Amino acid sequence: MLVAARDRYRELSSLMLFPSSRQQPNRVYPHYNYYVDEFIRTTANVAIGYFHIIINYRETGIIYILIVERSWDKYMKGSIGWSDQRVIPDSFVRAETQFRLARGATGYKASTLATYTSAWRKLGRYLVEQKLPTDIKLVKKQHIDGFLNEMRSATSAKTKRPYTDGTINNTFRGLQGMFCWALEDGVLKRSPLVGVQTPLLSDVPVPVLSDAQVGAMLNVCKGKGFLNVRDTALLWLMYDTGLRLAETVSIQLSDIDWDQQTVTVLGKGKKERTVPFGDCAADALKKYISSVRAKHRLHYVHDLWLGREKVLTRNGAYQIIRDVGAAAKINGMHPHILRHTFIHNCLSDGMSEGHVMELTGIKSRSMMDRYARSTRTARAIADHRRLSPGDRLGSKLARGNME
Repeated sequence: MLVAARDRYRELSSLMLFPSSRQQPNRVYPHYNYYVDEFIRTTANVAIGYFHIIINYRETGIIYILIVERSWDKYMKGSIGWSDQRVIPDSFVRAETQFRLARGATGYKASTLATYTSAWRKLGRYLVEQKLPTDIKLVKKQHIDGFLNEMRSATSAKTKRPYTDGTINNTFRGLQGMFCWALEDGVLKRSPLVGVQTPLLSDVPVPVLSDAQVGAMLNVCKGKGFLNVRDTALLWLMYDTGLRLAETVSIQLSDIDWDQQTVTVLGKGKKERTVPFGDCAADALKKYISSVRAKHRLHYVHDLWLGREKVLTRNGAYQIIRDVGAAAKINGMHPHILRHTFIHNCLSDGMSEGHVMELTGIKSRSMMDRYARSTRTARAIADHRRLSPGDRLGSKLARGNME
């Protein structure tokens, strides 16, 4: 049936009855109903996230294909993980489609939508596997509790490791976003999350890099080739600014002010901020732009970062930092550790927490406290050595001045 569905889809697409999402980007009308054709219903249950969802707009009578852009060929070759091939309930498929349209129309970033819908799919698969009600209107608090407990004892199909407290917390927040939308849209009258305790984050300091580790990563990038020069510039900029990965890869050439040595980025919530960078990062960027990027076949595009054949994607940049870290023998390296390290260094060197929050775009004091935890002990020790009550008393005793 899957092959037949694919062939039917290609036949209809060739007749241009279903314009693609690239031809009609972000077309949303105020009144619409959702129609999932039979061949899409067949594939959606098996591979939601890897095929197109059909939307029928009541006002226009035109059917558009929207949302999902994963290769059918990859699915047919079996390159999708087993966990993604498990059945997802129809009601969850329809709700996700509606959610993506509703929140996408209000400006939610693709990464935010992905976080929410990933949690949604996990819950849907759990309900199917446990033979629990799969209609979202029948999901209860005890089902959510059971799902979260299952995650605490389960192993991630992707990493082959137990789920971390951070992953469980993110999953819960994703469900909050989905059920909040369901309440607003009238799909539900009461959220099953009412009374569910938010999973706690472990009180473990965020990992940071030593100067020697960053130096080792820069040594890995040494060379005159395109990739070497680009990766060096990418590493210097992220280390020196604390930018998020998504902010970094979205930088345009026009976002850089060379006179002020600043870059303007669009952070979470589409909030713009300007971040300075130092001379070393500036030198690395100028070398990348003038010596290797200028010779790239896509040198005319506005995006700062280029890959071998196309504009560098977020996943591509993630893999660069991960692989450079692995080559430098840093276990578990990922781009956000550079952000942790930036905050750690700024606080350790005496920058105020308010200024760090301004530069990094952190709005939550609790999030700042979590980042600052890694430096709090070191700063407290340094302050004690400077202000030690015992040393102060000993100094007075040595001078014979006890006043």
